[in-house]
Parts: sequence; structure tokens; C-alpha cells
Amino acid sequence: MRDFLFGNWEPRCLALGKQHPLQVLAAVLAMATLAIQLAFGRPGSSGGDTGGFDCGDGDGGSCGD
Repeated sequence: MRDFLFGNWEPRCLALGKQHPLQVLAAVLAMATLAIQLAFGRPGSSGGDTGGFDCGDGDGGSCGD
């Protein structure tokens, strides 16, 4: 199962992490920040929409319709 999930790119990712640990850490933090921002959002300056996913929150937005 591990070979199916990670394939042969796992050694390359580990080597990159050992050679450039700060860049890998920065990339992981950036992706985590983006995911949290998309999921939860933060209050915007216009109205009461709190950002995040716009699915059925009653403000007229649609979810891919």
C-alpha cells in the first residue's frame, strides 16, 4: 500500500527536504495557510460575509450551480 500511495517520488521528496529544509517548511506552511483561509476565511470589509466556502450561507452565492 505504501508503494501505491507514495510511488518512487518519496526518496526525491526526502532528499529535497534534507537539502532545503527551510524552503520545504515555507512551502508546507504556505499550503496550510491557504487551505485554512479557503476553509474558514476571515471577516471581509463588505457586509457580513465571512469568506470561506460560499455554499448555502444565504447571501445569494452558489456552490458551483
